[in-house]
Amino acid sequence: MKAKAQSSKLKLVSADLARRLRECEREIGDFELKYRMTFAEFTEAWEGDEIPNKWSHQVERDYMIWEGLEAEIRRLRDQTKDHPTTRPPD
Repeated sequence: MKAKAQSSKLKLVSADLARRLRECEREIGDFELKYRMTFAEFTEAWEGDEIPNKWSHQVERDYMIWEGLEAEIRRLRDQTKDHPTTRPPD
């Protein structure tokens, strides 16, 4: 019975990790479409003063949110290494 409960908990944790990973990927994809570049490219353009209205509230906010999503997706991907059922397909 204990093994079954642990298995159920593992499935729930794995499913939640997979859901959060998909959500981060979707939100990052939205920013990539909006700015037509990856976050690495956006950061480079930001640092080179190539982003129009760089200091506007919306652009700064997008940068901070996007940066947080990139950190979150790295953390989630590290966690999924321990849960093979949540790994994204190759």
